[in-house]
Amino acid sequence: MTDRVYLEQAEAREMLFNYNHQKTRNGPVISRQWLEVRINHLAKIYGHGFSERVRGYMRDIADSAKHDTVAAMHELEGLA
Repeated sequence: MTDRVYLEQAEAREMLFNYNHQKTRNGPVISRQWLEVRINHLAKIYGHGFSERVRGYMRDIADSAKHDTVAAMHELEGLA
């Protein structure tokens, strides 16, 4: 993978964390607006297609986090 991929994945992790945090504090509408502004700002830096790439990375991160959470819950159920 190139450096750009690593940087974009890091941006996706940061934005996903901040989006979820803001969603609990400010609600989903404001957090979506913040996310759009942030993605549009970073698209100027990372170039054409950044929006689609970073949304894909965010989706992958969220899916893997859900999978890890479910796996951990099943593991804990087995210990009970």
